[in-house]
Amino acid sequence: LRWFTPTVEVNLCGHATMATAAALAQAVGNSSEVLKFDTLSGELRVSISGDGSLELDLPSNPPESIEAVDVKLRPQLVAAALSIGEVITGEDQPLHTFEYSTSTKKLLVRLGDRQAIEALDKDLPARLLSAHDGSVVKGVIVTASDCLDEEVDFVSRYFAPWVGIGEDPVTGSAHTVLAPYWSATPLRGPEFR
Repeated sequence: LRWFTPTVEVNLCGHATMATAAALAQAVGNSSEVLKFDTLSGELRVSISGDGSLELDLPSNPPESIEAVDVKLRPQLVAAALSIGEVITGEDQPLHTFEYSTSTKKLLVRLGDRQAIEALDKDLPARLLSAHDGSVVKGVIVTASDCLDEEVDFVSRYFAPWVGIGEDPVTGSAHTVLAPYWSATPLRGPEFR
């Protein structure tokens, strides 16, 4: 299984994987309980329950602190992170953390709260392109814990203008980084909401 943005091939697209599994199960009539796909992200499995619901087992791509990144990559990554951070926050919003997933080339930027995430403007993708050439960072995940909302533990937005995606409102590939990041952070319970 392969996925393409308007400009490049990408390693993972969760929604397209789910759609493919649904088409195989419902339209083609594949009756397997588990569908396996060979992809650039490795083998992806979609389980199909008796009621027809689908569950995709995504890989885990934990981010690490920039200080832990390979020393050869670190200067470029620090420069990119600082430029990207300035574009995202300006001078009025403090950053809580920068982390980087080497396997996905995604930079995770943690902000203080949900309002900071919601305040990011529509011009952000163009400004990100101006701040970095895409040589080190291919996507930016902006996230914050959401202590005020009983329904969710964290919020996020994902920007990848370097691969032709200004903003992707819900992306499986970003959640391969978000899930291990937030699972290492104390939240309100053992499972995400």
